[in-house]
Amino acid sequence: MSDETRILGKIFELEGIKTDLERIKNIYHSDDKIEYRALKKNPKTKVKFPLSELWKYETSYARNENGEVKIVNYFRDGAALSVKDYETMSERERWGWLPQIEREVTFNNNTKAIFRNNEVNLRIYDLKDNFESRYKIALDSLIKLNDRNVIEYNRRTSYSEKNEREGIRQILKRHFKVCEYEYNLNIDDKEISNIIYTTLREQIETGRYINRGAHLETNTLYLKGFGRGGAAAKDIIIKVYSIEGRDEGRGYQTGDKIKIELTLKSGWFKEKRKKDEAVKVNDFTYQEKIYCIIKDEVIKYIKKYIYRPIKDDEVKGADFMQALKTKLYVRNENDLFSKLFDENRVNSNIDKKLNKINREIENLKTRLDNIDERLKRGGL
Repeated sequence: MSDETRILGKIFELEGIKTDLERIKNIYHSDDKIEYRALKKNPKTKVKFPLSELWKYETSYARNENGEVKIVNYFRDGAALSVKDYETMSERERWGWLPQIEREVTFNNNTKAIFRNNEVNLRIYDLKDNFESRYKIALDSLIKLNDRNVIEYNRRTSYSEKNEREGIRQILKRHFKVCEYEYNLNIDDKEISNIIYTTLREQIETGRYINRGAHLETNTLYLKGFGRGGAAAKDIIIKVYSIEGRDEGRGYQTGDKIKIELTLKSGWFKEKRKKDEAVKVNDFTYQEKIYCIIKDEVIKYIKKYIYRPIKDDEVKGADFMQALKTKLYVRNENDLFSKLFDENRVNSNIDKKLNKINREIENLKTRLDNIDERLKRGGL
């Protein structure tokens, strides 16, 4: 067998593996947002977060979509008043109450520092195709805040870039906790998307869904944890929506891709700490590593709020199971869950393998071109 034939055979083999990986992306895992929280002053330990004296001058007012400043609450003589209560007051009653306005610093890598009441939050978003360490992004953001004189750290050694980075790393580890994390199960397969969305919506509309607190909006199905403002669940929120519907401002349409969004809120992380299972900021690093940490929780809630309600549906249950088994190439439920929640189905892992295969294919094609060139020159 010639070198050329062997190389062509290897390219054909790699193209087959590449096709299988691209097929996996019909149903895959990712994340979208992570938020860290520190307290300006811890009420228990009295420890203060190292904000600089000039931090307010180096931050901007946060604004909503209408360009209006975000008022968190009102305060007077050490007392706080909600925006809702303030709006019900007469002009005379409002006298002396001053607005507490949210402030922020926005970076160019989908990261934002938010200053609200006693909180300092770091929010990193649009993470689906961002495969950097979330911990590193947070650390780099704090370094930028230090450079902008928003925070400062107490130097105990002579200045160097390495010492500064390590000092700010300690601020991140000592002061911040993960307070929110958004996991996504992305369903690009049109048949499965349609069954999941339409079945759950119909169950909620007819009062047959397992959670009576489920809520419908034009495009979004809130399966657990719905509430406006402060009424939303403090532990876990689960919702399903059409990606195209969200982007185009419409409801679900047949053929849309859907996203199952499971958001772990501050209450979930607090419960972990109570059970001596605390999630540290440096535990949540890469997309695939975070998935391994929360995988059991993801399976538990998707089974309860999505899988079982549809599987047991008298009208769509059989179609749902048949579609899953066909698309995932499995025969039974155990194999189905093993394959559906396999770590190889995490977006970052798929991307790494596709990049590696593409590089190998390019290298093999270069070798073929070199062989052809030598043949043309009469070198073989």
